[in-house]
Amino acid sequence: MTPSIDLDDTSAQSARRAVADQRHAIWQRIDNMSSTTGTCKCSLGRVRSRWFTLRRRMPLRAEDIHDFYEECYSAGPQSAKWSNWRELGAVTKANHIATLIERGAIQAPNVVLEVGCGDGAVLRELGRRKIGGTRIGLDISSSAVRLASARAEIARARVFDGRHISAADGEYDLAVATHVLEHVPEPDMLLREVLRVARAAIIEVPLERNVSARRRTARAASEAAGHLHRFTAGNIRGMIAGAGWRVQSEIFDPLPPAVHTFGRETFAEKATGYAKWAIRAALAASPALGQRIITLHYAVIAIPGFRRSPTELRGPQGDPAQPPRP
Repeated sequence: MTPSIDLDDTSAQSARRAVADQRHAIWQRIDNMSSTTGTCKCSLGRVRSRWFTLRRRMPLRAEDIHDFYEECYSAGPQSAKWSNWRELGAVTKANHIATLIERGAIQAPNVVLEVGCGDGAVLRELGRRKIGGTRIGLDISSSAVRLASARAEIARARVFDGRHISAADGEYDLAVATHVLEHVPEPDMLLREVLRVARAAIIEVPLERNVSARRRTARAASEAAGHLHRFTAGNIRGMIAGAGWRVQSEIFDPLPPAVHTFGRETFAEKATGYAKWAIRAALAASPALGQRIITLHYAVIAIPGFRRSPTELRGPQGDPAQPPRP
């Protein structure tokens, strides 16, 4: 399995080998944890079994990833709970998308593509807000695509290989990829494809290169959710700049209290969730510091690094974002 390496690490193969033993130890400890985590989308037991097997395979095979997400979107004893979790997350993601469209000063998109659409929760939320006249989803999981296709707000959804998008350059007014890049073996390749087929793009990832995310339980939960990479905001800006695009606007979000209290039933558990939110909200006031300490969710709207035409693009023109320092 591809390890959680930093994007600016130039010795990826060496890092994979070095992390293998550490990851084995992590999964040994996960065996002693509860059967689910606060961020996993399906049964931790099933996920653990799958990723414990995948850990031994280098490089990670496309069919392995496909099988993992087929399990995550298949019916199970906790499928209703995690469907509710995805619906909750979709509201926050749609909030970010709506805000970034306004801040990015682009025309209201007509055709919207979501790459990694999952069960279509985000596209449905966009439909409720009348964002996009035609909404299309792509995902590697056929189970997820079946769920997305059943939603009235989605024109069509189809399976893709997770790397290549069958579409012409600039075919879509807006492409969206929220919490996708951390799940794929080659995020830079997929990002370039997302940008290629769009006239504007919104990207969102969790920023997990921080003190809090290094905790044992945090790393275990991240891996159980299928995260293969950890990013900083600079990593994302650098990859976008490397593709010849630039960031028009960005959001650093600690996420609302409802996310941090999800699944917490007792008063004490809910109080802990609210305390967690309050700390994150305070740190998010200074994103440069906050992202070093806790996990913030980072969303950006990106546009090509050149002007198209006054009718297609409005807003300030600046130099492309600089890539992160090593």
